[in-house]
Amino acid sequence: MSVPSPTANQKVVTLPTNSTLRKLDIVRADQVTKKRIAWLWPNYIPLGCTTSLTGFPGHAKSMACCSIVAAVTTGGIFPDGSESTLPPSDCLVLSLEDDTESVLVPRLEAAGADLKRVHIIKSALVGNKDAFESGKATYAHVALDTDRDAIQKSSRTIRIFACLSWIQSPISLGRSLLSVSRRFARS
Repeated sequence: MSVPSPTANQKVVTLPTNSTLRKLDIVRADQVTKKRIAWLWPNYIPLGCTTSLTGFPGHAKSMACCSIVAAVTTGGIFPDGSESTLPPSDCLVLSLEDDTESVLVPRLEAAGADLKRVHIIKSALVGNKDAFESGKATYAHVALDTDRDAIQKSSRTIRIFACLSWIQSPISLGRSLLSVSRRFARS
């Protein structure tokens, strides 16, 4: 990813972190061009932005996500009864807490999701080119901060519903989610 050159109204702040330099791209608020919000789920989930669904264990977060995925994949009804304003779309699902075969897919089916439009990331494969060509790549946990490029390249039309547990480093959470959401918004 290339670092943008600052304009006359922007500042670049350099922060030392370990052996690498990090720069912040800062702009004055009066220089920002406002834009309308496009909605995935009107008034709840903006399209192309990161949305976090959080709560205590056992409070139906996974069920809510399955209902949202069902609305997105069928162009149907969201949990509040509102109709989707978008055509049916594919969804990419990351889930750490629920077993794919016995919990996630049955819940998606019960919610009415079009399972042909649901793509579930089960793990990441890691290795060099030779390892991939010889079938010797190893399995690893998916982490948005390290796998964001692969996630972005997986499709241009997929929406992401992710558990925070997929972040390897809490410090990089915001950067990873922002990067992934910006890339999807541009697609």
